[in-house]
Amino acid sequence: MIPDSVKQTWHEWRLSMKKAEHEHFGNEEVSDAVEMAGWGVEKAEQKNKVDASLATQLALAYAIHKSFIFIRVPIAVAVTPKVVRILRGWGWDIGKRTTKEAKAIRRAHVAARPAKKRKGRKS
Repeated sequence: MIPDSVKQTWHEWRLSMKKAEHEHFGNEEVSDAVEMAGWGVEKAEQKNKVDASLATQLALAYAIHKSFIFIRVPIAVAVTPKVVRILRGWGWDIGKRTTKEAKAIRRAHVAARPAKKRKGRKS
């Protein structure tokens, strides 16, 4: 997960710190100050290999979803009228219509419907 160039830089820096300390103190022992620089690195690397918790994944998914609002809203605004027109063409009664439009549609619908025959009456 860590790029090779970063690992190489880290190892070079750590070796240079040990070399500087050796030159300064003149012995092979490395002091606590130099060793502290590497404390917890292995433990942190092990923790990074474990999958994130469900709560973390949900929080990230929610944040990503919300960050795309500038894309989602314009697309919805652009697509919705076209979808409504298509669904109205298929016969769905979607959206607000003026009363004149609603009356005209009802009249056209009633006029187009064939008259029903009553039961028991022969004509």
